[in-house]
Amino acid sequence: MKTSTGLILAAALSAFACSNTTTSTGDELADSTPDVEGLTLEMTGAATEQSRAEGNDEQALTTLGSGPEFLADVRAEIKGVNTAVKALVAPIEALAATTGTMQGGNVKMYGPQDSGNGTYELFAKKAGVNVFWKLQAKTKGADDSTYAAVAVGRLHKGDLAHRGRGVIGMDLDKLGTIDSAFLGRGKLYASFTHVGMAKMLIYRLDGFTPDPATTPALTATFYGHKSLSGEARVRVGGFFDLVSGPNGNELMLARAHWIPEVGGRADVFLPATLKNGNANGDVPAGHFILGHACWNQLEQEGFKVVLSCEAGKPASSTTCTVIETSGDRANCPAATRGDEDPPTSQDDDSTEAGAPGTFDDAAPSAMPDF
Repeated sequence: MKTSTGLILAAALSAFACSNTTTSTGDELADSTPDVEGLTLEMTGAATEQSRAEGNDEQALTTLGSGPEFLADVRAEIKGVNTAVKALVAPIEALAATTGTMQGGNVKMYGPQDSGNGTYELFAKKAGVNVFWKLQAKTKGADDSTYAAVAVGRLHKGDLAHRGRGVIGMDLDKLGTIDSAFLGRGKLYASFTHVGMAKMLIYRLDGFTPDPATTPALTATFYGHKSLSGEARVRVGGFFDLVSGPNGNELMLARAHWIPEVGGRADVFLPATLKNGNANGDVPAGHFILGHACWNQLEQEGFKVVLSCEAGKPASSTTCTVIETSGDRANCPAATRGDEDPPTSQDDDSTEAGAPGTFDDAAPSAMPDF
């Protein structure tokens, strides 16, 4: 029924190896820079989510997603963001693992290092409780005057290296002009909080696309948290062909929940119209689409229903019509059996139930200062 255009970066990733460690290097500035693991969204942590700092990037990129339909859709969106994050944060990890040099005042420089078509250097400085850092890049072999900031942020380190509270801005447009193999465009802004190895993330996507030739740019807010137990909640959005018809893909907003050793569920919403007033694919005029699904710990779907509901009215048996159903709700693990309200706004930045902390700051709307 559905062909997804989920967010995949069809481009070569940075050749930097990711350290994926919270062990201190003894360098306070280096320890107060972010790593890939701390900034990736996760459901189950599967390879297709690109949520790990290590792994087979090429294999992960060739697989859109896995699991039941809504889970695969959520994973596709997670992976699109995570792959872009990895391309920009892996160089920070690699540079922070080197011995830096003081540049005068309290600024320390790490690098330069080459990777792919680019050359990277990292700067960090302490100001109060925060370490501010900046990743610069230029096309390999180009004059040093062409260095440009591609990622900037700050981190108030907690008990573990590369963990704490802070913000980050990533300029995919600039990286794409520097490294022709990188196809992603737009900007990603995030606020993050770590409590030990638990994490909370809010991502503001500003015209983000993994490849403008294949995927419409998306401006939206994504949320994710993962507790120490591995329980995870996310909110994402993306374009999928959920409703059959001639008008292509629809914007789908999704809330998903995963409980280790139990299973998970997803609840999705497709508005009738987009923010610009255009029709949303084949969603019927005057209606919205709801979807609910659950699966067990082996990712076997137990129940799924898709409903067409009258706009402006609460969803109910009298205002909604079933357009697709399979399985039985009794097949859902008890903890995932009850329907949850899906997000209805692309700009929702609220915190989900069970969040392991609080945010110090909202996700930025522009690149942070260094």
